[in-house]
Amino acid sequence: MRHLSARRTLSAALVLALGLSLAASCAQKQEEPEQTTGTGEANTYLSPATQSEQTEPTYDNTFTQAPNPIPTPNPTPDPTTITVNGSVGLTYQSNGNGTCTLTGIGSCTDACVVIPDQNASGDRVTAIGERALYGAASVAAVQIPASVTSIGSLAFAACPSLTFISVSTGNAAFKAEGGVLYSADGTRLIVYPAARADSACRISSAVRTIEPMAFYNCKNLRTIRYAGTQAQWATIAIGDTNYSLNAASILCTDAGK
Repeated sequence: MRHLSARRTLSAALVLALGLSLAASCAQKQEEPEQTTGTGEANTYLSPATQSEQTEPTYDNTFTQAPNPIPTPNPTPDPTTITVNGSVGLTYQSNGNGTCTLTGIGSCTDACVVIPDQNASGDRVTAIGERALYGAASVAAVQIPASVTSIGSLAFAACPSLTFISVSTGNAAFKAEGGVLYSADGTRLIVYPAARADSACRISSAVRTIEPMAFYNCKNLRTIRYAGTQAQWATIAIGDTNYSLNAASILCTDAGK
């Protein structure tokens, strides 16, 4: 019994000694936060809170932003600037009432002259004056706008390169058929383009007047085919200097009868 009691006493002493040794070891680890490696450098151990503080960036709530550029407004159009929808360089004379008359070719070099419905001053083009394009050697075609209500004598005469005349839709005073210019009702033949390649011209029986120089220097014209009788042809008022007309053969509907 004595031996058993002595063993128990010894065991209790060993357990107590082991517990004290472990407690001392734990206390030493808490007091030593750093360990050295074989290279002599210290290893730093960070708590989760410390790691978060080291890795997350900090902000001071101050933002720097480039200013937006101020848009440049489109320039205000000059109300006095008029867009001319046609040939430029033509000359005009104001009629003093917001309308004007085309008076000449001016500095225009277009082969196809498009007469605008208004000039650069904003006046509406309502007339083509006498001899406006007379003898214009470079003009091959002419477009007359709907705004024109009158055309003066010899306006397109003696233009050696002129092959075609057209009239805009809506013009109540004039029309063109096959490139030949007439009054809207067809009673006046105003000009037959001198440079037309056709050797024959057809003239309606409605024609009552052929303007002076309407047929001038028409080098290719050989025949006039008139849709009326010889008696009707004789009643047509033919202006001066229609040399090409006088030189052509006139074929009426009753020819040969």
